Amino acid sequence: MLCIMGFGLIWVVNYIREKTKFIYMISATQFYFTSNRDKTGEASVMAGIMISYFKHAGSIALGSLLHTFVTILRIIVDALVDAAEGKGN
Repeated sequence: MLCIMGFGLIWVVNYIREKTKFIYMISATQFYFTSNRDKTGEASVMAGIMISYFKHAGSIALGSLLHTFVTILRIIVDALVDAAEGKGN
């Protein structure tokens, strides 16, 4: 049960991190594409939040699930490398 809860915690943390990145990427993209030589562009953070929560929540969750698998794999490999180096000395 502890492993499942640890996995879920890592997944939730990755989900929040990825959603935050997605929101500020949407805001930066809106600012970039509404700017030109004559005027400075505008960006809406709320539009990014709406898009991330209502259109792309599943995609962000799947991506953070994949990042969670990679994170768990890295933890396991690092532990194995540390154990192998400790036995070699």
